Amino acid sequence: MTQPIREVELVVGKYLGSAIFLLFMIAVTLYFPALLMKFGNPDKGPILSGYLGVILQGLAFLAIGLVASSLTQNQIIAVAVSFVTLLGLWLADLFARFAPGPLGQVFQYISITQRFQDLPKGVIDTKDVLFFISVILACLFISVQIVSARRWR
Repeated sequence: MTQPIREVELVVGKYLGSAIFLLFMIAVTLYFPALLMKFGNPDKGPILSGYLGVILQGLAFLAIGLVASSLTQNQIIAVAVSFVTLLGLWLADLFARFAPGPLGQVFQYISITQRFQDLPKGVIDTKDVLFFISVILACLFISVQIVSARRWR
C-alpha cells in the first residue's frame, strides 16, 4: 500500500500474475490433446472450446478471489469468502430449480455451471463468453475501488 503505483496497476498486476500462472498450469495439459492428435483423429472443436471454457472460468474465479482478497488482509478469510462465493455460483443452478419465478431466473443467469455447460460440447455462445468477461471486468473494477478506499483511510 505504500508503493508509488496506482491502485489499478496494483490490482491488474496481481491479477495478471495469477492469470499467467493459471495459463501455465493449463498449458501443461496440452500434452494430452497432442497425444490424441498424434494417435487418433478427434474432433478439434470440443477440445478448443473446452479449453476456452476452462480458461474463461478460471480467469473469472481468479477475479472473484481477487475481490475477496482485497476485502480483507487475512488470507484465511479471503479464502473462505472466495470459497463461499464460488460455491454459491456453482450451486445457483440447483437453487434455480427450487426458486419460483424471477428469482429462479436470476439464479439461472448467474449459474457458473449453466454458463460452462455448452463449451466442452463445442458450442461457443457469445452470451456465455460475455458473461465470463463481464464477471472478470466487474470484479477487477470492484477490487480497484476497494483498494482505493482502503488506501485513503
